[in-house]
Amino acid sequence: MKKLVTTLFALLLGSSLIGCNSNVSTPSTSTFTYKAVEVEMINVTKEGVEIASIEMEKLPSKGIKIASWDSYNIQMKVMYSDLSTQSFSFKEKHIPLEYRHFLGEVGHHTLSLAINGVDLHFGFDIIPNPDFKGYKCKFYNTRGQSEALVEEVTVGYYQNAVYSGPAFEDVDINIDTVERFIGWDYSLNAIHQDMEFRNVFRNVEKRFYGRSVTDNYNVISTSINEDSSQSALIYLGRVQSVTINHNSPIYHEKGNIEETFAFGQFNPYNEMWNEMNESIHKYAFEYNVVPKYNTVFFGTSGAFSNSTTFLANFESKYGEIASSALSLEDGDNINTSVLPNYSTTYEIASNFVSETRTLDSNSESGYYRLAVTMSYDVYVSVSLSKVSSGRYQLLPLSKFNFAPVSETQKVLIQFSETEEFDNPLGDKLSLSNEDLFNVANGLSW
Repeated sequence: MKKLVTTLFALLLGSSLIGCNSNVSTPSTSTFTYKAVEVEMINVTKEGVEIASIEMEKLPSKGIKIASWDSYNIQMKVMYSDLSTQSFSFKEKHIPLEYRHFLGEVGHHTLSLAINGVDLHFGFDIIPNPDFKGYKCKFYNTRGQSEALVEEVTVGYYQNAVYSGPAFEDVDINIDTVERFIGWDYSLNAIHQDMEFRNVFRNVEKRFYGRSVTDNYNVISTSINEDSSQSALIYLGRVQSVTINHNSPIYHEKGNIEETFAFGQFNPYNEMWNEMNESIHKYAFEYNVVPKYNTVFFGTSGAFSNSTTFLANFESKYGEIASSALSLEDGDNINTSVLPNYSTTYEIASNFVSETRTLDSNSESGYYRLAVTMSYDVYVSVSLSKVSSGRYQLLPLSKFNFAPVSETQKVLIQFSETEEFDNPLGDKLSLSNEDLFNVANGLSW
């Protein structure tokens, strides 16, 4: 099978084999030693003259055994502009890392490289090698009191290892944090020796972590409007660790000096409050369309996407809203918050503006910021009209109200691999056209 690969040689020499860093690990007593792959750029320049051409020589016509390139004394012949020639040993270390897997694949291969600005094209045959049995790759689980071997595979020469053993699920550390599997201590790519891999974990903050009520939603109050449409205030659930104030994030490189964080200017607070509302909507809420309800429930869902309205408090048309005792899907029994959004958020955030925190110099490389966080109960106010028997319409101007949950506020340094501090767990509160149909169908028309 013929393979043609073209590239710029120099671009491939910086490839790294080392995997992710982690701030959670289990010490190992293994004697395993990792040997870094050799990568070297060959230099064939000659002072005072230019390179006229490059060609390979001493490529064995009977083929090269798998994993045995360097035993064949393969050379590269260079001709210069003064008609002089010089031969250079062309070792495996001179072959770009991305291409070395060809040295372990039986068949004919063609490479195209750029060496000192001159193109080199050559083909070679790889033949079986009965002495090469592949590399043994062992995968160890470090979670628990002692590490355990969970899978062992054999991998070909410079091939990629594939782990297919048991998954490592998130484990709750506490209400705010989960321990998450983030990879292995070495790259699974370009295997060039017997390997031992140990899984690594990171403690991940439950930012914007949505916890729904047991029945997905709960109608708190209703109101009949002047045009005979009806409004419903729906409770969706609780969102944990919502950022209500933060400083500008900085990038910290592991091993650099420690960083001290402080909050910046606090007033005016409106911009930060808007960011808080938008973040809950973006990271902790989703609106879903169930196709079979499109024939019985109409209206635009724009209020849940690109034209969202956020309220500072509950609408007066619902009267006085009382706290309700409800159960969340994770079994937590709560009393819902009915505190005003803006005034409570502003007061809590202002209480912590003088707080500082220090980041240790050995903290993982990434983006960090100082934040005040708080949990919020999420309510949606919708207006609905009856089209005909069993058919309803969602009217414009649906609104969100986020009620702060008292005594859940905390100050912490947040971490993110990017400049966006999103929801790393992906758990969201949801609402659908099916839910709204059921709400409408349950009203007295």
